[in-house]
Amino acid sequence: MGKNILIIHFSRLGDMIQSLPAVKLLSETEPRPRITYACLEEFSRPLRHVPWIDELVSVPLATVNEILNEKGIKPEVVERWIEGMPPFRRNYDLLINWTHNQGSGYLCSRINSIRKEGRISGAGNEILVSGNWGKYLFAAVRHRTNNPINMSDIYIGMTGVKHRPASATLPTDPESDAACRERLWEMGLGESHIPIGLQLGASSMNRVWPVENFIRLGEMLSSRLNARIVLFGSEKERGLAEMFLRGANFPTIDLVGRTRIDDLPPLLKCVRLLVSNDTGPMHIAAAVGTGTVGIFASTAYFSLTGPYGEGHIAVQSNYPCAPCLNSTRCDHPLCAEAITVETVWEAVCLALGEAAGGEKIRGAALYRSSFTQEGLLDYRPVSGENNSFAAWLISRRDMQSRAVHALWAPWLGLERRDAPVRTGDGGTAFVFSTLGTACVEYLEIYREAMDACRSILREFRRDRPRIEYIKSRIEMLNKTELKIIKGEAPPLLKEINEFIMAEAAVCNFPQLARELLEKYAVMANIVTRFERGC
Repeated sequence: MGKNILIIHFSRLGDMIQSLPAVKLLSETEPRPRITYACLEEFSRPLRHVPWIDELVSVPLATVNEILNEKGIKPEVVERWIEGMPPFRRNYDLLINWTHNQGSGYLCSRINSIRKEGRISGAGNEILVSGNWGKYLFAAVRHRTNNPINMSDIYIGMTGVKHRPASATLPTDPESDAACRERLWEMGLGESHIPIGLQLGASSMNRVWPVENFIRLGEMLSSRLNARIVLFGSEKERGLAEMFLRGANFPTIDLVGRTRIDDLPPLLKCVRLLVSNDTGPMHIAAAVGTGTVGIFASTAYFSLTGPYGEGHIAVQSNYPCAPCLNSTRCDHPLCAEAITVETVWEAVCLALGEAAGGEKIRGAALYRSSFTQEGLLDYRPVSGENNSFAAWLISRRDMQSRAVHALWAPWLGLERRDAPVRTGDGGTAFVFSTLGTACVEYLEIYREAMDACRSILREFRRDRPRIEYIKSRIEMLNKTELKIIKGEAPPLLKEINEFIMAEAAVCNFPQLARELLEKYAVMANIVTRFERGC
């Protein structure tokens, strides 16, 4: 009998779809495990017929916001809620939390499981992140430009299964496929047309490419490729659709607000390509095998949330400040407007295998997805601006992300991905030199902290410990923590340090010195391996 596994994923639609490769690969382990998947009810319908999910537990968003919100958790309320949820009262072999909020961490701390991965609340409701891959996930979210690992692969890493490509991660019903094809035929799709979908909206308006640009792109697709445009979107995006239809002078099939969420997989399977902002339907299209051109601006970044699968094209804004954090995002992001229609047209031609029009790429760089030999999704640059500061910045950013991955790969149990070749051109050499300098500085910081911990332990072993001396060593530890916070650390290291130090037991000295010594030794070992890699 296989393991009993519970997955908690109270996240938006796109995140849920990105987790399906991990769920499928997990289901293929022998003996086959029993997988229970808990998600938001509003986005659960596309997952109801996924064969590798044995039990789907859907919870209304209002309930999650009320009981498992980010602040003000009431343990007695959560306990009563758990009592009414049989799946949360079972014993599990593995519990994976792919949700980011504090409430989900508390819920997971109350569920019995031999092994837990992801965000789990500690005894004092402090934030703990269990497992190396879970720590990497939360660190990567804060450092997206330094991370080349796709969210789907991070999810796979958290399951513990070996990375390999997963296909057809969201299967559809043949009858539904036929019904959707018939529906599109009745709405004007002809035999000679290339059906191309446009997803005008996104979960956040900051990520939306201007509607007028979608209109111009639609004109080019219709006139040059004989495409029939199919608009996708929810009822909330009806206003964007009306703007599009008023400006379009070509036939369009309008499905915005006229489909259920569980109709999306078979409908998206019927189009040849979907051009989309970074949002849920883009990931659904990729999951059913439809090619995508994803437009990434504002808080969106292709390396983390690019669609899973081979041959997708990501259009990433090249603004120096992109991607912005949720806390600092613009109300009117110029980075989205700067991505030209001609740039997205080139991306469409690449995705379709058509001869490109030779348009000049402006406002973005283009990346195509494929899989590495080790089975990870990889987005490689295929086109971009030349001879400009933006081009230089993108090149440097890409080099650094691959160098950073080469450093973290062994810690994640991966082979070292091909890091940039170290040359004397001032580019890759500078990247490795900068990382190496940071490693040397932080290794010295951790060694100082370890020496302070050892001094405290030695002093406590004396017949009459010198209290003032112990206080001075503790003050040194406080200064060390400030150095860690304020220093120029290798990317992701500060966040990983935070998660590892949080695992130290809550206690007093001298036991606390033993706990800290162990954690500093872990961090020193990480940095030592980094230094060798640089």
